[in-house]
Amino acid sequence: MNIARDSLEFGSRYPRLSELIDLEKMRVDRRVFTDPQIYQLEIEMIWEKTWLFLAHESQVPNCFDYFRAYMGPHSVFLWRNAEGGLQCFANVCAHRGATICNSMHGNARSISCEFHGWSYDSFGRLLAMPKERDAAHHPDFSKEKFGLKSVPRLENYRGFIFASLNPSVPSLLDHLGDAKAMIDLFVDSAPHGIEILPGASTTRFKGNWKNQSENSLDGWHADVTHASYMMTQKNRTKRKDQMFMDGSLDLSAMYQDKSMESGFYNFKNGHASLWSDWPNLEQRPNYAQFLEFKKLYGEEKAKWLSGRFRNLLVYPGIYLIDHLSTQIRVFRPLSVDETEVTLYCVGHRGESPQSRNVRLRQYEDCFNAGGMITADDYIEFERCQAGYDNAGHQWNEFSRGFDRLQTETDAHGKALGIKAELCGSQFEDEGIYIGLWKEWLRLMTSD
Repeated sequence: MNIARDSLEFGSRYPRLSELIDLEKMRVDRRVFTDPQIYQLEIEMIWEKTWLFLAHESQVPNCFDYFRAYMGPHSVFLWRNAEGGLQCFANVCAHRGATICNSMHGNARSISCEFHGWSYDSFGRLLAMPKERDAAHHPDFSKEKFGLKSVPRLENYRGFIFASLNPSVPSLLDHLGDAKAMIDLFVDSAPHGIEILPGASTTRFKGNWKNQSENSLDGWHADVTHASYMMTQKNRTKRKDQMFMDGSLDLSAMYQDKSMESGFYNFKNGHASLWSDWPNLEQRPNYAQFLEFKKLYGEEKAKWLSGRFRNLLVYPGIYLIDHLSTQIRVFRPLSVDETEVTLYCVGHRGESPQSRNVRLRQYEDCFNAGGMITADDYIEFERCQAGYDNAGHQWNEFSRGFDRLQTETDAHGKALGIKAELCGSQFEDEGIYIGLWKEWLRLMTSD
């Protein structure tokens, strides 16, 4: 596919791509969520060109461990070889193109295709095939030519494994930029390291992937969309319901107590972080750890490590979330109007059984397929997708907080040593979307 970068052949209905994004007025044309041709260009110019998260190293800790993942529409799998090195292969047999890794994760010294039985070792080399002696292949056939195909780029930052289908993509460190500081907080908040807890929740919604990329940066919607959750938490507290008290987190004070500090940061390459002080910190897992951090590093660093609500979008397809639960949220496009989302609960190595229990209960209460928060969001994504095609307003507007936008990094960001492209002083403000839409347009119109 080779679509002209800024002159799609839309006909008279469509302007140029650059006219669909109006960052000055803080709005985007709703056609970017609904047009199949734009979607196909996104696959080519975003999902096949930049860095995508695959897994955390705790999911492939040992030799011969493998883990299946996706890079946009493309199935791949990580495999730790016999020497402990990590490789990423296209999930396709070199013979006739069958998917070869058909389990989400496991441990295997070799993997065999279930179609014709070609088998490969952990370095991706073709080992054997059934009835090999009698195969009578073409004279040019050589087993060395038919190994598994490696993904061009694979890099690891603080245990987060990323890959790219683009061999000339800039380094992962350059891609992450100052957003690395937020990843560092996610990792350093666990003195003995983080780990992905067993299990995952994978769901789909009938909406465009950019609904999800925006939503976890949206501090404005929670007290409306998740009003039933907030009411439930208040009722539990009033009843002193011990069954739920250890797992409940009341967000309502974040919207009612104006003395609490909050805000957002836009980083280069579309990454962004939303943050707020916690109103009821004592209900979080490892509250005692916050007190220890406070003694070691002072109030500001302790708050950043474990005393603040933090969402980080690593553009285009992963969120590191540390609020109602600590989780990794990975999402990928399936079509212009369908998206898949996978949630992983993140634990702290060596934490007490009580802290682990609180962590799990909070995760289950809010997220997963049966959590009170997840379903609320998916319903609204689908309602938005249905509304985009209706006659009426052309633009999605996101100008709340326009007069509060700052190009100078605030004091809290400077304490982390970051340099943000934009920042805001209220977590409900929508200027946080500027960075991701700016990056969308850059990637979509690049050579």
